Amino acid sequence: SAVAVCTVNVETGGAVIVDARNIVDRVKGMPNGDLAVEVNKDEITIRSRGARSFRIIGAPFDDYPKIATADAGPSLATMTERELCDLIDAAVDAVSEDITRAHVNSLQLEVEPGQIMAVATDGHRLHRAIKTHDVPVMASLLVPPSGIQVIRRTLDDSSDAKVELAVNGGTLFVHVDSATIGVKLCDAAFPPYKQVIPKPSDDA
Repeated sequence: SAVAVCTVNVETGGAVIVDARNIVDRVKGMPNGDLAVEVNKDEITIRSRGARSFRIIGAPFDDYPKIATADAGPSLATMTERELCDLIDAAVDAVSEDITRAHVNSLQLEVEPGQIMAVATDGHRLHRAIKTHDVPVMASLLVPPSGIQVIRRTLDDSSDAKVELAVNGGTLFVHVDSATIGVKLCDAAFPPYKQVIPKPSDDA
């Protein structure tokens, strides 16, 4: 799920379900400048200052499926967009492309006191990236590839804007600026990768 919020002047409230790609393509073709939006029952009309307008027939907002929110979930960590991008990019290449093996066809995010890790393996190689961070909680989150792609497309790897990670039930929420991305987590068990990582030895 994705939720974006912007500040507007509202005369009368309203809500309607419309095809996302349709309205985005239509708005892109409108002249630059302010737009007037009118909702009338199950349709929406958008007008520009030049009197150019279009209308889209939609569906009642009450028919929209209920989506999870982060309101009741704990905040896991706050970092910059650049830091989260670096963490994902350092591990994501090892994610398996085998969609029948969900436990390795996902990216594992591990939140521990003092650090955040991104881990991925395809059974032949293992990538683990560690970011030192002051976090008070512990969590293990298995993020499917579709969720990784949405998060990565949303983030700017050159930005130092703050990103907040939160979880509620089986959904990871990424808050950045005025947008919130919700990603349903995979309920498979990530392999016990720590067993194959050599432990420090005094004899080494």
